[in-house]
Amino acid sequence: MDPRIDQGWVPAAPFHARFNELLADAGLPWRVLALALDLPAPLARRLTHGQPGRDRIRVQDAQRLMETSAAALKSLANEQTAAQPVRRRIRRLRARGLDSAEIARRSGITRTHLATLERDCPLHTSRLVSLRLQALEDELDHVPGMAPTRAPA
Repeated sequence: MDPRIDQGWVPAAPFHARFNELLADAGLPWRVLALALDLPAPLARRLTHGQPGRDRIRVQDAQRLMETSAAALKSLANEQTAAQPVRRRIRRLRARGLDSAEIARRSGITRTHLATLERDCPLHTSRLVSLRLQALEDELDHVPGMAPTRAPA
């Protein structure tokens, strides 16, 4: 057994570059990439910004980083997911005081697409749209004065 592996942990240094390579190649914000890879946000933030902290990463997180390609991340735009939970997320974002322009700007989703989701009530949307809105909601959870609120379902 490699002596650097300590009960499911490996050194994080090699994975900083890999995470940032995926960010650049896939063109995604770090929070979206973290969600797509099921990485804890603090780890993703540390890998992106090089913040001090643990110098180790869980083996399963390291494996996901190494096994994921930019092409797989780009394909999230073509993967379909249910639109109803996405519409609920948009309502929660609006309940926090964000309008369409702000949601679009901060999530990277066009205002037209947001309007279509709300107005036309499609059954499906892309997984990438879902992840972008989830990332925005997660980001707001850490902004003073933007506490989560419950919007009607």
